Amino acid sequence: MSISRSGSNGTTQACAACKYQRRKCAPDCILAPYFPHDRQRQFQNAHKLFGVSNITKIIKTLNPHEKDIAMRTIIFQSDARANDPVGGCYRVIQELQRQIEYSRAELDLVFH
Repeated sequence: MSISRSGSNGTTQACAACKYQRRKCAPDCILAPYFPHDRQRQFQNAHKLFGVSNITKIIKTLNPHEKDIAMRTIIFQSDARANDPVGGCYRVIQELQRQIEYSRAELDLVFH
């Protein structure tokens, strides 16, 4: 996930995490690749569900490939929870399982 952090006038814009914390975004900010300045809502969702310190602890312990997977998961889970505060990811999983069951039943009808 490489994302440019340059603004329209050539200045570097703070990532959503640094912007939220009202601090200058360092070039080596570990949250900047995952929460660029234009993804404020995603950062707020992740912050609300997991907290910045927990997210940074998770990221620091992983290798680069695992970081990308973990951050995609954190962002997906927090967005799902924001869209459906009661069900979150569980409701998404339930719906996918229901679709699988329906497709299996449909295939059984076709092939038998």
